[in-house]
Amino acid sequence: MAGSAGALVVIAIVLVVLLASGGGTGARASKEIHREGDSGPNLGRCVDLWNRPANAAARSSVSALIADFVSVTTSDLYPGKCLITAANSQLNLSAQFLENGAEYQQVASGETTTLPVSVTGWNAASDEKGYILLGD
Repeated sequence: MAGSAGALVVIAIVLVVLLASGGGTGARASKEIHREGDSGPNLGRCVDLWNRPANAAARSSVSALIADFVSVTTSDLYPGKCLITAANSQLNLSAQFLENGAEYQQVASGETTTLPVSVTGWNAASDEKGYILLGD
């Protein structure tokens, strides 16, 4: 019973964070993705920017989401900008963050099953604090 209560608390926190950040199923930030390889310099730059102190709020959202899948990409719709997609497959929730100068802004959230295939090339992981590390 205590495990069920804990799970409900986690779900409530995730929903509050998503709703406070604009929630909803909104339009996705990207339809066409340009991949440069998991360890390409631009993707490394994306992760370095994400992990900076200025992005504590974005990391907090990913931490609350308890993301089990993360994608780091760049979008043809926003040339030169990084796009981070984080998803929790068990809760069927996801959030996307677009680079905006020195910070990331959440641009979409909704069900993981509605994400375009182009952003589901899960090439990274996040820790319990929302920091991201590219996969090998």
